Amino acid sequence: MSATDNAVRAGGQALAGVYGVEKRFAGVHAVKDVTIELRPGEVHCLIGENGAGKSTVVKMLAGVHRPDAGHVRVGGTEVKLRNPHDALSRGVSTVFQELTLVPEMTVAENVALGQEPLRGPGILNRARRRQWTRELLAELGVEEIRAGDKVKDLGIAQQQLVEIAKAVSREGERVVIMDEPTATLTTTETETLFALIRRLRARGLATLYITHRLEELEAIGDVVTVMRDGAVVFDGRVADSDRHRLIEAMVGRRIDDLFLRRDNPVGETVMEISGRREDEPAIVVRRGEVVGLFGLIGAGRSEMVRSVYGADPPDGRTLHLDGRPRRFRSPRAAIREGVAVVPEDRKGQGIVPLLPVATNIGLSALPAVSKAGVLSSRALPRLASEYVESLSIKTPSVRQHIANLSGGNQQKCLIARALAADPHAVVLDEPTRGVDVGARVEVYRLINRLCAEGRGVLMITSDLPEAIGMSDRIYVMRSGSVVGELGAREASQDAVMRLALGAEPPTAAAAEPPDRARARPDVGVPQPGGEADRA
Repeated sequence: MSATDNAVRAGGQALAGVYGVEKRFAGVHAVKDVTIELRPGEVHCLIGENGAGKSTVVKMLAGVHRPDAGHVRVGGTEVKLRNPHDALSRGVSTVFQELTLVPEMTVAENVALGQEPLRGPGILNRARRRQWTRELLAELGVEEIRAGDKVKDLGIAQQQLVEIAKAVSREGERVVIMDEPTATLTTTETETLFALIRRLRARGLATLYITHRLEELEAIGDVVTVMRDGAVVFDGRVADSDRHRLIEAMVGRRIDDLFLRRDNPVGETVMEISGRREDEPAIVVRRGEVVGLFGLIGAGRSEMVRSVYGADPPDGRTLHLDGRPRRFRSPRAAIREGVAVVPEDRKGQGIVPLLPVATNIGLSALPAVSKAGVLSSRALPRLASEYVESLSIKTPSVRQHIANLSGGNQQKCLIARALAADPHAVVLDEPTRGVDVGARVEVYRLINRLCAEGRGVLMITSDLPEAIGMSDRIYVMRSGSVVGELGAREASQDAVMRLALGAEPPTAAAAEPPDRARARPDVGVPQPGGEADRA
C-alpha cells in the first residue's frame, strides 16, 4: 500500500494528520513524503526501526518541527503549528519518548501546568489542583504516586506514568500521541495504560501509538503503519497484518527467532551481590551466563545496583568481585575494577548531549585513547567507529552530536561505552528500552558474545519475555528485596509473576521443560493468543 492510501481508508473524518510531509536535518532526509491520518475512535500504531523517522513525524504533529514540504491538518483544516502550545490549543496532546516534566515541581504542579484551577483572577486553587490530580491518578490506576510527590524523587517508570496523566488530562483534546509509552513499564502498568487507551477510544479520541513491541498491536491497535528509512513501507488494518510480514517490512529482512540460543561453558563466580538480611538470597553472576533481574515498578532493582557500584550511598549490601569484597565510592572506581553499567535513564544518567558520538563512547576508556593525558585525535574516532559498525549505530559520523541521534541509537552508544571499558562483569539496566526489533537482535547477539568471551552479564529488565528468553537464571525482587531465583527449567511467565506479586510459586510438575522459554516462537516473535500476548 502506498504512502497516501491511508488517506482514503474507510472511517470518519480525520481528526488530525500529516500529508506528504518531508523533513531534512543537516543533509539527512529524515522523512520522505509521509501521509498518516488519525481518525476518531481509532488507535493508529506507528512502528519501525530506530531512525526510521517515527519521532520526527510525531514532532511535526506536536508542533516541535515544521515540515519542509507537505502540511499538517487538525480538524480538517490545514494548520501551521509554530510550537507545542499551538498543538495543545488545538487538542493534540503528546507523550514524548524523552520526558518533559519539571523535576523540582510536584506531580500535581506538573499535571496541571498550563491549566491550573483558579479561585479567582490570578489566585491558584491548590487544594482543587491536588484533588483533581488524585482523582486522575486513581482513574489511571496509579494511586501509589501521590499528588504532592516531587517528580525528581520518582523512578523513571513512575515519571512516565505522570507524563501520560498530564497528556490525557486536558479538556477538549482530540488526539493523543504516545511515543513508546511502555518502554519503562512492566506488565501490570502496561495493562493499566491499555485500559486507559481503550477508554480514550470509546470517547472518540484518536490515538497515535508508537511502539517497538509488536505484541502491543494486537492488544490495542486498529491500524498499523510501518516506516523504514524515512518512508511509509506498509499501511493496513492490524487484524489483516501478519506479524512476520511487519517485521520484514521494518528491518528489510526476515527475523524468525528474536532470542538466539547459546551454549557457553559457565565458569566461576565473577560478581555477587549479598542480601541485606541473612534470609535474602544473594545475586550470583558467573562467567559465561546471563542473569536476569526482574521486578515490578518500585521493586528496587535499579536502586540496588546503583548503591553497589557507587552511584548512590550503600544500602547494606556487599559486592564481591572474583570472591573479594568491594565498596566503590564512584562509578569510575567500579569501571576501573572491571564492572561496567548501562543505566536505565538514558537522558538523565547516560548520554552527554553536547558531546559527539565518539566522545560519548570513549568516556569509559580514556586511558586507551589518550597519551600523557591528551586525547588522541585518531584513536578516539577509531575506537568509536569500531562500535558504530559492530552495533549498527545509525549516525552520519562519529563526530555527530549524540543528541541528534534517535533514542535507540543513543542507547546503543551507551552499550558501546560499557564495552569499551573491557569489563569482567556487565550490568545492563533495561538494555533494549526504546530499541527496535532489528536492533534488539543485535543487542542480544552482543550479549551472547560477551558470554562467549567469559564475561558475566546481569540484565535488569521489565520485559518479561526478554527476561525469560535471554536469561540462564532469573532473580525476582519485590519491595526492595530479592524474593527468589528461578532457573531456565522453571522460569515461566506465570512463575516469575507469582514471585513478583508475592503469590505462591507453581509446583515443579507445572514448570516448563528445560530451555523451552528461550526456544519457543511465542516469546521470540509472539504469536496471537500466545503467552506473550496474555502477559
